[in-house]
Amino acid sequence: MNAIVVLNFDGRRSGRHYSVPAVTHDVVGEMVVFTDAGWAANFAGGRSVTIRHAGSTYPGTGLLIDDSPRAAKMIRDVLAHKKPRALGLAIDSGHVPTDEELAEARSVIVLEHNP
Repeated sequence: MNAIVVLNFDGRRSGRHYSVPAVTHDVVGEMVVFTDAGWAANFAGGRSVTIRHAGSTYPGTGLLIDDSPRAAKMIRDVLAHKKPRALGLAIDSGHVPTDEELAEARSVIVLEHNP
């Protein structure tokens, strides 16, 4: 199930506060965000994040997936059930993107709720 959330976090280097709306996807039980935005780099190596959803706020951790085959598999899992435009992708009819193409097209961030 998709959910619209707001991710609140501080920049890794700048310390700048970000408040970013995002759509989450359930990928094999994990809450995942796909984006082509530069702010995703802040989650390299893991980063604290506050996740706001439906009026509630949850502490969490976001981790940028830097393993191209794993990232591509997560994208393919979503594409098996949804059209590419659900991820903001435009894929030519008949073209099957490679793992590298998918991993380059979208950053993949796994969000975990911290109790």
